[in-house]
Order: sequence, then C-alpha cells, then structure tokens
Amino acid sequence: NTFSVRMSSSEVVDVLDVSNKQHNTIEEFYKLHDGLLEADFTNCRLPKVHSLDKCPKLQILSLRQNLLTQMEGFDALTELVELDLYMNKFPKIKGLDNCTKLTTLDLAYNEIHAIKHLEKLTNLNKLYITSNKLQVISNLSALVNLKCLELGANKLRKIEGLDALVNLEQLWLGKNKIDKIEGLDKLVKLKILSLQANRLTSIGSGLQTLVNLDELYLSENGITVIDTGLQTLVNLTTLDLSTNKISKIQNLGTLTILEEFWFNNNQIQTFEELKPLQSLKKLSTVYFDKNPIVKDLRYRAKISSYLPNLTQIDADPVRKTK
Repeated sequence: NTFSVRMSSSEVVDVLDVSNKQHNTIEEFYKLHDGLLEADFTNCRLPKVHSLDKCPKLQILSLRQNLLTQMEGFDALTELVELDLYMNKFPKIKGLDNCTKLTTLDLAYNEIHAIKHLEKLTNLNKLYITSNKLQVISNLSALVNLKCLELGANKLRKIEGLDALVNLEQLWLGKNKIDKIEGLDKLVKLKILSLQANRLTSIGSGLQTLVNLDELYLSENGITVIDTGLQTLVNLTTLDLSTNKISKIQNLGTLTILEEFWFNNNQIQTFEELKPLQSLKKLSTVYFDKNPIVKDLRYRAKISSYLPNLTQIDADPVRKTK
C-alpha cells in the first residue's frame, strides 16, 4: 500500500508516508500524535516498533520490509483495521490481542513456525502467511469471517483445520508438500482454490462439495488422470492442470461454463484428444504448449478446427479468417 500525505483542517498530518527513509526509530521520522489515522513505514530498516501508543486512532499501518523480530508495541492500536508486516523477521505471532478490529493482516515472508494467538481477531477477512515455515494448519477456528487465506510456500503436508472457515472464498496453498486433496468439505463458499506446485498424484473426491468454485489451480503436480472428482464443479470458469502427466482429456462435460483451460506441459499426443472439449461452448482460451502435439506444423490451425470458438491459443489471440 502507498499512503498519500493528507492534512486535516488543523494542519496536523493524519496520513503519514515515510517509506524508504532509513532510521533507527519511528520517532525520528515525525512527532507521532493521537490524530494519526494511517502510517506507512515500508522499507525503513526499523529494528523495533515503539511509541505507537501515541497514535491510538491508527486504522492502517504498514511496516513492510523492515528488520523487526518481535511483534510488540501494538497494544494501544485498538482501532487498527489493516496491518501489514510483510517481509520482516518475525519467528512467532503474538501481541495482537487488542487489535480486534483488524480485517486484513499480512504476515507473509517472515519466519513464523506456527499459527497461534489469532483467536481474538474474529473480524479478519484477509490473512496472509505466505512464505513462512508453517508445517501444520491450526488454530484458525475462531476466524469465521475469513474470506481470503494465503498459506502458500510453507512446509504444509496436509489440508486440515479449516472446517470452521465456512465463509472462505479464496484459499491459496501453492508450493507446499500436500499429497492429497482433503479437508475442504465445509468450504462451500469457496470461489478460488490454488494447490499449485504440491505433491498431488490424483484429484480424488476432495473437491466434490465445492460447487461454487470459479477458479481451480492444480498445475505443477504429478496428476496422471482427470478423474470424476471435477464433475460437480459446474460453476468453474478457469481450470489449470498445466505441468502434470496427463495424456487424456476426460470427465469435463459437466463444466459447461468453463472459459479457460490451461493444459500446457502435459502428454497430449493427438488432436483427437481435444474432442471432449467440443461440448464446452463457452471455452475461449486454451493452453497446450509443451504437449507432444505442438510439434505439428499446423498446431494452431488444427486446434482451431477442433475448437472453432476459441479466441486465444496459448499466449496469442486467434486470428479469425473471413
């Protein structure tokens, strides 16, 4: 986030942006006061946070890209709505109990080993803990208002601990070590699910209740077959199965509003394999690059002959001949 500098009628700054100005303490930047509403201390190389008790009305606070190792100094910030602690050196979550009005919390790119001490933040809508050192999904059951949860690039091996998050709409779990799709049955409001770059070898039945899913990303796994596990996802518009080991397109006939099918870097040997896509009348974009069929000199023309309604093949638009 970038905050502008705004002056109130009394000529006191209520929005403070001192990003990219390196100092040892917050006080060196500006005399903090109780009228401050937004503050951005991005990339200031701050080693500690203190004196924030002087601005208890803060609603938006960014401390991105600093050198912080302790979550402290937030006790007085009871009006805080957005807190950005991206890319620091926090080993654990603590000290946020009084920030009960938080709706957005960004803890990505830290060194956090466990999800703890978030139970009182029941107003959270968005929680980002990407690129940390998490091994287990836990202690989230109180966060029933969460709509977006990002836990990508950790060390997670299992999808679990999510049953209470019944309002969740986006779940990002890419770049973990997950080998099975499970633990999602209660997330019926989910619209976006990413399980890219995990250790999946099959789709299975773990998606069947996610009937409102709009976008599904399963690329960079070891999936070999499109089984029947996708057939209930009738609201899907984007399906990413790229960079797997699939040689046959099947079991997609119920996805009647699918618009984008990403299937590059698989094992499609013949253009006949595209026939199951012909019933998907809204399909407009496909990716088949790095499949064996790409060696055919008439690759794009043949795809177009099988799927004449396409507007894009791989990264390039389809040129319609008159």
